[in-house]
Order: sequence, then structure tokens, then C-alpha cells
Amino acid sequence: MNEKACKSIDYTTFVCNNIVNQVKWLLCNRTLRDMFFYMSLLRLMEKIMNKPFLPVEKQIEQLKVERGLLFQNEESAKELLLRYGYYEIINGYKEHFMNSSKDDNEGFKEGTTFEHIYSLFTFDRNLRTQVMSSLETFELSLRQAVAYTVSENISYMQDEYMNRNNYTSGKKAIY
Repeated sequence: MNEKACKSIDYTTFVCNNIVNQVKWLLCNRTLRDMFFYMSLLRLMEKIMNKPFLPVEKQIEQLKVERGLLFQNEESAKELLLRYGYYEIINGYKEHFMNSSKDDNEGFKEGTTFEHIYSLFTFDRNLRTQVMSSLETFELSLRQAVAYTVSENISYMQDEYMNRNNYTSGKKAIY
């Protein structure tokens, strides 16, 4: 291995180790609720550190030869893998198309195409977008309804409902 490649690997290892150390620090300094997010991020980083880089052409070859995935249009698949990444498309949605969800080496079910997996990826992305849009609309409507009701019923008592002493902190009392 040449010196440039060794430096590149050393730098990649340094970056990954730095991220792992930051996640470990966050785990020690965050609430229990936040720990689940950071733990999953840490597991992802450990997986990434143990896998070698594969160019998109080799990713497609591995999917075809070793796992039996079919491609209707390899050039399009190459562009999509470059745009969204292998992890987002393949790893995020492959379990429904695999012969065994526990072992990738068992390959994909017969007749499964990259386009099937990408269609599920696209459907999920569009569904998330629609749900978020609907939630935003709901939030605006609810906020307006609450503001209108408060204003209608107690706006004449503005000094009372604006007084912080009339509210509790929300902390539960321990008995």
C-alpha cells in the first residue's frame, strides 16, 4: 500500500474514532431519552468503520453477482446510488426482499430488482413528506384554535394569565 493510501486510511480512522468519542461523551452528558439516538449512531459508525469503501460500480456488481439482485437500468441505478447512497436505498429497505433478513449472503428473493427497492424508498420518502406537511397544518390549526379560545374567554384578564406565578413549572411532585 502506498504512503498516500496509508495516510488516507489513517485520516479516515481518526475521523471515525473522533466521532465515536464524541458520541460516547454525549451519551454520558445527555438525558436517557436522547441516549437511544446516540447509541444507534454509535452502532452505525462502528459498522461503517468495519466496512471497506466500494465504488458504485463494485456495489452494483456485488448486488448482482453475490446477492442476485436484478437491474433494469444500471446507469440509472448508479446515479441513484451516487445521489442517495447505498445505505439509504439498499440497507434501509432490503429486508422485505431478502431470502433471510438475518443473512445478506443468502441473497434477494428471485425476481427482485433494484427498481423494486428504490420504489419502496421513494414511497417512504413521499409518505414522510406528506405526513410532515399534514402535521404542520394540524399544528397551525391547533395553535390558532387555542389562541382564539384563550383570547375569547379570558383576554379581559390579561394581567392574570400573563403572570408567571399563576403557573407551575410542570415538575411532578415527589410524595
